[in-house]
Amino acid sequence: MISVTINTGVVPASSLERKDNSSSDKSNYKIVRVGDIAYNSMRMWQGASGVSPYNGILSPAYTVIIPKLGVNSEFFAYQFKLMKMIQIFQRNSQGLTPDTWNLKFSQLKKITSSAPDLDEQRKIVMFLKKIDDLIVANQNRSDMLKQLKKAYIQRIFRQKMRFKGYSALWKGHKLGEVAQFNPKSILPKSFEYVDLESVVGTEMISHQALSREGAPSRAQRLAKKGDVFYQTVRPYQRNNYLFDIDADNYVFSTGYAQMRPYCNSPFLLAQIQEDEFVSKVLDRSTGTSYPAINIHDLENIKINIPSVEEQIKIGFLFQTIDNLLKEQQSKVCKLKELKKAYLQQMFI
Repeated sequence: MISVTINTGVVPASSLERKDNSSSDKSNYKIVRVGDIAYNSMRMWQGASGVSPYNGILSPAYTVIIPKLGVNSEFFAYQFKLMKMIQIFQRNSQGLTPDTWNLKFSQLKKITSSAPDLDEQRKIVMFLKKIDDLIVANQNRSDMLKQLKKAYIQRIFRQKMRFKGYSALWKGHKLGEVAQFNPKSILPKSFEYVDLESVVGTEMISHQALSREGAPSRAQRLAKKGDVFYQTVRPYQRNNYLFDIDADNYVFSTGYAQMRPYCNSPFLLAQIQEDEFVSKVLDRSTGTSYPAINIHDLENIKINIPSVEEQIKIGFLFQTIDNLLKEQQSKVCKLKELKKAYLQQMFI
């Protein structure tokens, strides 16, 4: 490895030619070309840098770094996003708080880093790009599954698409007629607490081990397998969860309405994600920044229910899509962790 000083040229503002006759002053904008590294001096400590794939101009908020011979710009772009480099950028930034931190180029160009010869730089970049491509491909599959799920929800719950052999009209029921709301329970001495930040979409991403004595007063809803938890605060986020775990020690916040369905649980979870249902909830919600619906109003919203057999088929369809989504997102997370590990190994 060789020691490299980040001592490359910045395109002077005076070299920018005006391309239009508008009154907008672009004299402070900077020219950027394919392969140049651009970074935001106010956001460098967040990893706000990258290699330009285009020839063009950049806002004065950015600084343009032109790589010298023997320097692979993409290699350094990867290096700039390493936590140890970001910490160095933080230490060299001016300002009292993160909001005012500013890494000036005069400071950046004094920072030293290590790099192998150009051939090895290129090989490292090619390897890391393959991982990036896999991350993007798997994330695209995940996004496609989300779009597929959304399309199925809209078509099935508006009865524009039915399973073969089912044609009977769905019957209208109040939500309070198809599920028991907030069943009473005695909390265990210790439990896993699920708050409003713990569920994203229809997936639980975190929970916290707490004792009954040390838990917040909002920890009230003791979950039972098959329960559906509806986020009553900011319901437009659709962060709702089907508790499908064989455990009796999970307690949810009172920010969720706990529903113990008399119908098929996966079917109910899918239906409360549907646009028309969310619209009905928002019409009955109060508050602007944090709209919320009370339990009584939620119980009185009408939904349409098919036969038990059709509910099971619909519920199974959405469970299958959700399981595929979890697998796909798990692949993305593992690839990101793999990339992180390789970055730490390669840029010691």
